Amino acid sequence: MEPSLIHKQAACCADCGSYGKKGNVAANGCGAIAAYNAGQLLGRPFSLQEALLVLGSSALAHGRMGTNPFALVRFLKAKGIRPRRRGLAKTEGGQGAYIALYLYTLNGRISSHYAALWGEGDGFLAYNDSHDGQIRQYASIYEMKKAHNAKALWIWELR
Repeated sequence: MEPSLIHKQAACCADCGSYGKKGNVAANGCGAIAAYNAGQLLGRPFSLQEALLVLGSSALAHGRMGTNPFALVRFLKAKGIRPRRRGLAKTEGGQGAYIALYLYTLNGRISSHYAALWGEGDGFLAYNDSHDGQIRQYASIYEMKKAHNAKALWIWELR
């Protein structure tokens, strides 16, 4: 059975409600969606609602700044998924599931975004990484960083 992946955060979560006390899922829930997509990709699914509830309860700035990366790691470990931080060079040619967190500027403000990645040896597919709902393909993590003009990028390999 094909995994059920989320490609467009705003469309899927328009009625999901709040994320933390002051955030909302459509704008701030990308970390929970990345975790959900990664679980699907690894064949260890869990509900989106569970990810939103658990990760939303520890979201940064009461949800307005999105998912706490330390809470994301704890949540994944509780689901039997072993996240391991990887350097950009060590992910090249990688296979399997990853989560990326990148910082970028938008209209003069620093923003961040999480996306689930699937490495296939010759590049990566990125889920929930575009506003139009399309799955993006990158030849490398460096290409992803450049495409988003990311100031910083963290990668977790998932096993």
